Amino acid sequence: MLLKVSVIVPIYNGGKYAKELVNNLHKQSFESAEFIILDDGSTDETLSELRDQTELLNDSRFSIIQKENTGVSDTRNVGISISKGEYLIFVDSDDNIPEFFVEEYYKKINKNETDIEFFSFNKTKESDVTQVTGHQPIYDSIYSDEILTSNQILKLIFDFSLPGYPFGYISRKELWKDSFFPKDIHFTEDLYALVDILTNNEVRGHISNDKYYNYVQRSASIMHNAGEKEEIASDVVTDRIIDLLISRKIDKEIIKLATNFSLGHYIIHCENAVIRGNLILFEKYKKSLWTKFMNSKMSLKSRVNKFIKIIVLFFPNTGILKKILTYKRILTNQEPIK
Repeated sequence: MLLKVSVIVPIYNGGKYAKELVNNLHKQSFESAEFIILDDGSTDETLSELRDQTELLNDSRFSIIQKENTGVSDTRNVGISISKGEYLIFVDSDDNIPEFFVEEYYKKINKNETDIEFFSFNKTKESDVTQVTGHQPIYDSIYSDEILTSNQILKLIFDFSLPGYPFGYISRKELWKDSFFPKDIHFTEDLYALVDILTNNEVRGHISNDKYYNYVQRSASIMHNAGEKEEIASDVVTDRIIDLLISRKIDKEIIKLATNFSLGHYIIHCENAVIRGNLILFEKYKKSLWTKFMNSKMSLKSRVNKFIKIIVLFFPNTGILKKILTYKRILTNQEPIK
């Protein structure tokens, strides 16, 4: 009998999370599932912890896969290729998973007869994974009973309304037949993968405001410590996404929205380059700002706002500009850049 759900979990040097991960998956109430945990060439005790714990629990739903270190994207792709479920769920190894998580994801996508079902999630504290942080994602403004097309979902993504976190959706495995996570990118690669499946298929999707997943914000995580290297990688991804949309002849309005999405990142990263004192990178970003601005689509309010931000970045004295941008971050309560 075909399994209903494959849960794919890449893990790298996560020995301290391995026991909790296995126990949380073991407690899942949904039986027609497989839990594929892929050790991406860990150099710590991850593999032995995973094997010891799964052997102790004797749960046939587990598969522990050892592979050479090729990164999270390629590891997810391996998981997809060997999965046997009708639907796929991606889990991050250091997050907290309530026992009804898989069951609720499956029940929603099965009830709505959709290809992909999106869910909100809880941002929780590292010190106590049951406690939420002050800033939470809210889908109230985009949630409805409406079944959405690929283009409608893309518009929400490029409107900054729907993040592309892979743990935030369950998808039909068939969608991934000709799509993948880009293995040469290790930051925001999940966004590219989501756009890939949405533009490669005629998708029926739905957005739920229910929260069944606890995303643990850890101080040592890549997301929490994203710096210049990660910013550059995310810009590569947004540019690749625009190229992908153009190559697949996606609606021009969506391409303009994606350009606005990319422009927003470029402006922030351009400002950060000034604050860091990387004037070479600053000048590189500046060359693209006006082109992206003219090729983008946004509301009048957003256009005026971005126009002012771009004008400021052409201030002739970079020393004064650095002070202006630094004080702006302080006044708007933004975290210091890394």
